[in-house]
Amino acid sequence: MKPAMKKSLIIGFLGVSITIVLAMGFSDLFVAWELKTLDARFKIRGPIETDPNIIMIDADDASAKEFGRWPWNRNVHVAMLDLLNQGKAGAVLYDVLFAQSTGHENDLKLIRAAKELALFPVAVELSEEPEASVEGDTVNTLPVADGIPKNQYTQRYLNVNRAIHPFLGLGREVHATGHIASNRDIDGVIRRVPLLVRYKGTLLPALGLQAVLNYLDISFANVEVSRSSILLKEVRLPGEDQSIDIRIPVDSKGQMLINYAGRWEDTFKHASFASVLSEEPANNGEDLTGKLVLVSNTLSGHDIKSIPLEKDYPGSGIHANIVNTILTRSFLKQSHHSTNHTLILLLSLGTALIFGRRNYFLHAAGILLLAGSYVAFGVWAFHAGIVLPMLSPILSIFITALLVAVIQASTEKKISDTLQHEKTKVESHLESIISDLARKEEELKEIQDQLSSIQEGVQKGQEQGKTQGMQIEDLQEKLQLLTLDKEDLLAQRAKLEDKVLDLRVHISFDSPIQETLQPLKIECERFGINTNNPSVLEVFKNLKQVAQVPSPVLILGDSGTGKEVFARALHELSQRSGEFVPVNMGAIPEGLYESELFGHLKGSFTGATADKKGKFTLADGGTIFLDEIGEIRQDLQVKLLRVLQEKEVQPVGGKAFKVNIRVVAATNRNLKKEMEDGEFRQDLFYRLNTVTFNLPPLKERKEDIENLTTHLIEKYRVEYGKQIKGISDKAMQALLNYDWPGNIRELENIIQRGITFASGELIQEKDLGLDSGIKVKEIVEPSKKPKKSEGDELLLNALRENKFEINSTALQLNMHRNTVTARFKGICFEKIVRNQYDLEQTAEDISGDQSLRQTVLQMITEYQNNLMKTIGEVGEVEEAVKVAIRKNKNVPAQYHSSIRELVRNGF
Repeated sequence: MKPAMKKSLIIGFLGVSITIVLAMGFSDLFVAWELKTLDARFKIRGPIETDPNIIMIDADDASAKEFGRWPWNRNVHVAMLDLLNQGKAGAVLYDVLFAQSTGHENDLKLIRAAKELALFPVAVELSEEPEASVEGDTVNTLPVADGIPKNQYTQRYLNVNRAIHPFLGLGREVHATGHIASNRDIDGVIRRVPLLVRYKGTLLPALGLQAVLNYLDISFANVEVSRSSILLKEVRLPGEDQSIDIRIPVDSKGQMLINYAGRWEDTFKHASFASVLSEEPANNGEDLTGKLVLVSNTLSGHDIKSIPLEKDYPGSGIHANIVNTILTRSFLKQSHHSTNHTLILLLSLGTALIFGRRNYFLHAAGILLLAGSYVAFGVWAFHAGIVLPMLSPILSIFITALLVAVIQASTEKKISDTLQHEKTKVESHLESIISDLARKEEELKEIQDQLSSIQEGVQKGQEQGKTQGMQIEDLQEKLQLLTLDKEDLLAQRAKLEDKVLDLRVHISFDSPIQETLQPLKIECERFGINTNNPSVLEVFKNLKQVAQVPSPVLILGDSGTGKEVFARALHELSQRSGEFVPVNMGAIPEGLYESELFGHLKGSFTGATADKKGKFTLADGGTIFLDEIGEIRQDLQVKLLRVLQEKEVQPVGGKAFKVNIRVVAATNRNLKKEMEDGEFRQDLFYRLNTVTFNLPPLKERKEDIENLTTHLIEKYRVEYGKQIKGISDKAMQALLNYDWPGNIRELENIIQRGITFASGELIQEKDLGLDSGIKVKEIVEPSKKPKKSEGDELLLNALRENKFEINSTALQLNMHRNTVTARFKGICFEKIVRNQYDLEQTAEDISGDQSLRQTVLQMITEYQNNLMKTIGEVGEVEEAVKVAIRKNKNVPAQYHSSIRELVRNGF
């Protein structure tokens, strides 16, 4: 997985976690806001079609003018029921609670009129408490005695604590009853209705549900309750020939989300109570045959409820919407919690991925587009009958966006601080170079004055003795050396000025590559790998991929490059539960290889006094690291090959057994060449060489020296008890200029030495001991001079990269082509002398590549031939030497001794 993707996943999961925690901690607030988004979706959607078989007869204000104040005389209701009976209505939902008896004769008339057709309400008070005896007018003859039985899914259904139902006679004789309770949400708005409630050992349907059961002639036996729905089986809708099942989605409390069709005035067919009784045209001549008629009180100020679409909505309209939701099967189903959490996660991840781009305008546009798209999707889903959460997903987008912004700002600040620190150091180095330039200028002026003084004396006729000639020659050499040093300093100054300018730009806007590598750098540090080098980071990146598979791994690199650190990181990154067992193959005594690697049994050889587990056995289930694999004998190479091929280990004196190990080998030798020479088995080489990593030497990781030095000082100053705060700029420059043949191990030793000898708060150059090494080298080989800051090896490497094209090399090193040519000539002359004038060998040493050998041979041959022309121009050796030095005055002075040797040898 790419670091950027992994980072997005982590931030996405963090955004989800914060959103869920907030939703749980402020649940009431989240629920209230989420309900408001549901109301908004009702309003955005607008009215929907209603079932044409639903007729509403309203006891409205116009009817009150004819029949007086509410409650009306029961004869009025008897007249309406008789009219509906005569009109052959399919079912009548009479939403008037006749709780009290008004007289024997009037009660009998009402019972007689309602006996076969009407459905009456039961007013109930609900709670989530366990069932208890029902308070109020408890009539045992209600038709719920043989109602819908309870089961395990109804245990959380709401319970009736108190009930008010029709007076005694009406309660016994009516066709059916239903409760008129609605469960208000925390904001007082009615959005759900409990379709079934627990009542006296059975389940009491809601008035709207009972109306549907009556209207469609559905018996209680065909009503089935399950975990998330109430099933009406074998239902035949009006006008349909075939029966169907209607599955009503409910929550764990048996509540259905009411799909409100629209505002009161915009939905359902309405007729005034008075106009229906007076048979006026106001009822539009509606045929009541087979219709579901709902008679209710809609007088102003009576039975007013709040719904998502209106604050003042007649209560009977809620029953009508319940009936319409079921008959039209336009159910609203709320998404499951797992779906909600998945949506939040996907949106959070999407937000984190959007922030993978560096354009902040795109960030804002992407976030708004993502949030807007989800809102549009939620509205579309609502049209399709699915109610998705709105608040939490949208909030997760903005929480994740805030998280990413904070993390990015923190990362960028860290990078900016690092660059600021580097800029300060570069500026300090630049000031040092400017100071050195001023000093060189003074030295140049002083030497030029001395040279001018001596030369003027000669011109005035003074006799030039041998001593004066030597003084002039020495001064000219010093002048030439100082000039070259000055050119080098000028080149360094130009390079550092460019770097300072570049850093100033990057401090305010770091590169995307740097940000991409930053997580990888941080992860490297967890495994003890301190690096800014892209090559090393690439090795670690590939190491992570390989860690998950059991392939053998070969790590190549010079001594001290950290091969064991990478091998251990490979093991820790893998899923292997066993031990990491390092083995130094070069340190195992002769004759003990098999015992050390594979183990032995007691008595298998002289001195085997007990069983011993070998390194491969100890690494079972883990990783074995075979360092210096090139040291292994050929007879053991066969046995090691068997371990790799068969996954078997055979102890000395014992039987082979299976092991589950990963083999990681390392070497600083050229195994491929040794294989070609027959010293290393070909089949073992290819088995080990399944996956190969090359660790670059420290001299190719100069950008890591500063970080490694800081890390090592911090590590050893505590161990040594020294109050060391850091290292001086001059000492750091010395470390940067050094070639590090011993790599990181040598750097560690030198830092330990520096801390030991440091007398102040900073390690100085003299404390490192690098100068003493150079002096010893000078004594042993006088022809060698201290390397310049660019270094001969650096120049040769640059020439090799550019196929020894001088112009390209000069451009790469930001040096003048004449400076590169002069220095390369000096290197060639020095190497010719070292190789005892063997041009073929010199060309091979310099080229480093057979394909470039001929080019280099031509160049050094030309340089030598031009030098040797000097011999033909003069007759004496020392004169020839002087002419050669003068003609090659641009060649740095440290190579003049080689020029003298070449000229003298030519004579």
